[in-house]
Amino acid sequence: MNPDSLIKLAQLYVVPVALKLLAAVVVWYIGRWAIGIGINIMRKTLTHNKLDSTLVRYICSIASGLLTVFLAIGVMSVIGIETTSFAAIAAGAGLAIGAAWSGMLSNFAAGVFMIVMRPFKVGDHIEAGGVTGIVKEIGLFASQVDTEEKVLTLVGNAKLFEDKISNFTANPVRVCSIEFGVPSGSPFRPKMDELKTALQALQHVDKESARVRIKGFSYGPVLEAITECHQEHWEDVQGEMADCIERTFGEIGFSGAPTLERGRGGSEGGGGGGGAEKPEAGDEGE
Repeated sequence: MNPDSLIKLAQLYVVPVALKLLAAVVVWYIGRWAIGIGINIMRKTLTHNKLDSTLVRYICSIASGLLTVFLAIGVMSVIGIETTSFAAIAAGAGLAIGAAWSGMLSNFAAGVFMIVMRPFKVGDHIEAGGVTGIVKEIGLFASQVDTEEKVLTLVGNAKLFEDKISNFTANPVRVCSIEFGVPSGSPFRPKMDELKTALQALQHVDKESARVRIKGFSYGPVLEAITECHQEHWEDVQGEMADCIERTFGEIGFSGAPTLERGRGGSEGGGGGGGAEKPEAGDEGE
């Protein structure tokens, strides 16, 4: 084969392929450069709007990945590779992955909503998804909660978002309330004023909020002691209130607030005996 034939073959086959490969390389690098600029602009815009840094990072990563996929399809078109079949395969794979990962996608969607809406933040004391504790991390798929037993628990964001969320840290002031029963016929009214004075003397209590009221009757009067304090002192104040109730009503007796479901005036986290009980059937006529 003479040199002229080789030159003609090169012009017919090698040069077009080389030009396509060169064009593909140029398109790839220009595309990656453009994607980088676009992602940086998106990141700065989202950060300027004070969006959560975790959400900004994930949004930018997803956008970069999708744009890179489209760029790769464009590069294959430049080379001359038919991309229709690739697009169909990618669409089918996307549907299959979406169906298989429906639970993960619901957690992801709930995570995005929680980061944007902020029903709670890291460090808040919450009760949600059957877990009570301090939030350690809010992820896009699951959040970490350190329970009161110091057990680090991971809860799916979908479970957290679909359930009732109680944020105990959101409001600085929290109400402390304890119900307890006293024996029927006992001189409890003077003790109510005595208890109110004791509650006002507690260290972290708002004195104007301290009060004692009759909440109802169930085999005897049911009283409720109420105060308000700062959120961080709530547990201490609850314990001090229980101690005040025990010291004030110890003489006449008291019990936890009785409930009809139990059939008797039982203790419900409360102290000593003396609470009124439901009379037995044989004693009613006496």
